[in-house]
Amino acid sequence: MSERQNKPREFWSTPIGFLPLQRAIFVAGDATVEEAIRLMQERGKGCVCVQSNGGIEGIFTERDVMHKFVEQSLANDTPIQAVMTPDPVMVSPAAPLSEAIEIFHDRGFHHLPVGDPDGGVDGLLSVRVVVDYVAENLPGDVLNLPPDSSIVSREADGG
Repeated sequence: MSERQNKPREFWSTPIGFLPLQRAIFVAGDATVEEAIRLMQERGKGCVCVQSNGGIEGIFTERDVMHKFVEQSLANDTPIQAVMTPDPVMVSPAAPLSEAIEIFHDRGFHHLPVGDPDGGVDGLLSVRVVVDYVAENLPGDVLNLPPDSSIVSREADGG
């Protein structure tokens, strides 16, 4: 019997808020891409939340830098709103771990804002934190996975 079968279903129902969330960093909706990238570099973060009227109107990630900003050769003073992902998926801290995994897998995200539907952000959940948490709690299953040659990345960057 695998370790996963021994783990109670409650493991996959662990509330997202129980995992270590990253502190979210914010930029105003009128910020430029240059300002957002500088802030991401200074704080060592993979994304910034774009804030307006007390809520979160978008998220700007390292992927947006590469796929929207660099590929299109946009100017540094490009407004963040032109390249951010608008209306980001936000999850409740009470949502189960399984829901976060499903969103990461289905949507290809690396970061999820965690908070209330009114726009208050408690923090960010990263796919790295989820992978570390699963590996720590299910080491036998993770370390003993056989290679699967049928798994192919959906994106050219492998990400």
